[in-house]
This record gives sequence, structure tokens and C-alpha cells, in this order.
Amino acid sequence: MSCRIRIEAVEETQVLTDKELIKVLLVEDDEVDVRFAKRLLARCSRPVKFVVESAGTLSAAVECLGDREYNIVLLDLGLPDSSGIETVRKVSEVNPRIPIVVLTGLDDEEAGLLAIKSGAMDYLVKGLSLNNSLVRTVLYALERKKAEEELRKANEKLKEYDRLKSELVSTVSHELRTPLSIIMGAIKLVLDEIPGKIVPEQRDVLATAMESVKRLSKIVDSLLSISRIESGRLDLQIMVVNICELVKDTVSDYKPLAREKGICLDCEVPQQSVDISLDPDKTKQVLINLISNSLKFTPEGGWVKVICAEQDEEVLVSVQDSGVGIAKEDIPKLFDKFTQFGRRAGPGERGTGLGLAISKGIVELAGGRIWAESELGKGSKFTFTLPK
Repeated sequence: MSCRIRIEAVEETQVLTDKELIKVLLVEDDEVDVRFAKRLLARCSRPVKFVVESAGTLSAAVECLGDREYNIVLLDLGLPDSSGIETVRKVSEVNPRIPIVVLTGLDDEEAGLLAIKSGAMDYLVKGLSLNNSLVRTVLYALERKKAEEELRKANEKLKEYDRLKSELVSTVSHELRTPLSIIMGAIKLVLDEIPGKIVPEQRDVLATAMESVKRLSKIVDSLLSISRIESGRLDLQIMVVNICELVKDTVSDYKPLAREKGICLDCEVPQQSVDISLDPDKTKQVLINLISNSLKFTPEGGWVKVICAEQDEEVLVSVQDSGVGIAKEDIPKLFDKFTQFGRRAGPGERGTGLGLAISKGIVELAGGRIWAESELGKGSKFTFTLPK
């Protein structure tokens, strides 16, 4: 069954040259309701012109939607060949982006609400509600759909910009790695006096340069890591590891730095082995980020403790400290990119603002969770989980 002849819902004597054209597909099998809706649209005093085509069955409506374009569909839920929410779904399948306003009976408002949950823009109850609200509802649905479409296009552009940004960061990071390695190697050769003897003043200058190059190299590595996480290109090298030994080894690596800062660094792990599948290098990277942050923001005389424990089907690893703490309002932002740690650092304490974001990406990729608990002046506790 094809669409019925097109009828312009407007008075013949009206001047229409400066009016916006709105094409409506009215899907309704009741002739009285069809004529009533057309009259209401014809009386519209807004600067628009409604051109209405009607179809009495869902199959006819599908044919119409396949043959030509419409701005909006007015859809009765009770048709000879379809009824209920399935009618909305079938129309949406034919044209997912066309706005749909559902027409319901006086005793079927619940169906209208369900239709909105299924993708309809709005619903109208036939009778008095239709008389008072048809034009307004149609125009509102069109404006809302237009706004949604503009938002969708803007989101697509943002995704594309984000993809290009990630590609740029990844490319630049890769390109910087080689020259940085060469510079670092050259400085080391001179410090080792391979080309010849150097005086103490030269050694001091070169040592400062080496520290700066190392820091720049860490920044490049961080940018490359976050780029891989965001693009889904970070691969985990999974193997069975005793996480207790991994924790103890990482803590041991940082004990000299803790002693130098006058901080007590310790760990607490189960006596028995806890073997789980994980990427040892990436997991150690998470631990390093958390431990180094705690050492950075814990004053002399304070303590940092790493605790590993089993709980149900996962392993919990916590890094606690007696540091300066984090403001409550800053905690939700801790794992955002390029957000500096929400605690005051002493002279020379600097970071990229990527460590926690990278840690979050690694933990979630491994199937775990990570979160922070803190209070200003009372220290902080960062915890992450890994599945057994």
C-alpha cells in the first residue's frame, strides 16, 4: 500500500513564499483523526508551512520513508498491521534520525511514556490534548532533534580532533626518543671521560644536563603511554607473578630515596605467595607512580606504607602515607590527564600530571579498579585492585 496523495495543511489563500516548509508523515488509520490533525496543522499561525502525507498502515509508512524524505513522523501506536512500542522501533529502524511524535488514546498514556524511552521525541493524547498542543509539540520535537543532531556532529568533530591529537602526541614522542637517547649517551661518554679528562666544574654542568635530559625522557615516555592508553594500543604482557615479591622489590628500590628524605618506607604483604596473572612491568609502573607521589608529598619524619592483601576474587594494593593530604574537592580530578597532584609540593617537586591517569588506564585495562581517599593534613591512601 503506497502513501496517499499529498495534502498541504494550509489555507489556499495564504501567502507561503517566505515560510519554512515542514514535511510531515502522518501514520494513522482513522480517517477522522487524519482530517482533524490536518486541520490543526493548517491553522498554524507560525511562520511555517506543513505539507502532510498520510499512511494508514505501518507497511505503507515504511514504503513512504524509503521513497522520500520527511521532517517528522506523527505515529499512531495502534495500526492494522502493528501495535505498541514495536511500531516505534520499526519506524526508527527505517530512519533512525527522524523525529517521532507518538499519538495515543485517552487510556494509553503509559504507552506514550514507553515510546519516549524507545526513541520517540514526545507523545500526544488524541482529543483535547491534540487540539491544544499538536503544533507546539511538532515544532518542539523538530527543534530538539535539530539540537541533538548538532550535538552529535560536534561530538564527532571532537572525537576526530582527539584522535588527531593522540596521533600527534604519539608521533612526536616516538621522534623525540632517538635524539634524547643520543644526547644522553653523549653526556655519559663525557662524564665517563672517554673522550678525555674533564674538570669538576664541567662535571657539574654535565650532571645537571643529564638530569634534565632524564626528566625530559620521562615526560616523553609518559606522553607515549597515555597516547597508547587512549588509542587502545597499550598491550599488556600477561604472566603469572607473585605480587607479594613484586611489591617488596619495588618498595626496596625506593628505600634509599625514602632514607634520604627522612621518611619511613615499609610494606606489609601476606606470608604465603599470591600468584596472579598480570603484566609485571606495567604493574610496577603503577606502584612506582603511587610510591613516588607519596614520598614527594610526605614531609621529613613521616611514613609511607604499601599494603598488599587478598579479598574475595581480587588482590588489593594500597599505598598510604602521613603526608599533607588532598582537598576533598580535588579528589575527583586526581586521575584526570595533566592535572597536577592536589597537594602542595616543596621546592623542586614537579610532575607531568600524567602519572595517575596512566596508572588508572593500566589498572582498568587489567580488569581492576583504582581510587583515592584523603583528607588535608591527615595523609592519603591510594588503592588499586587486580583480579586473581
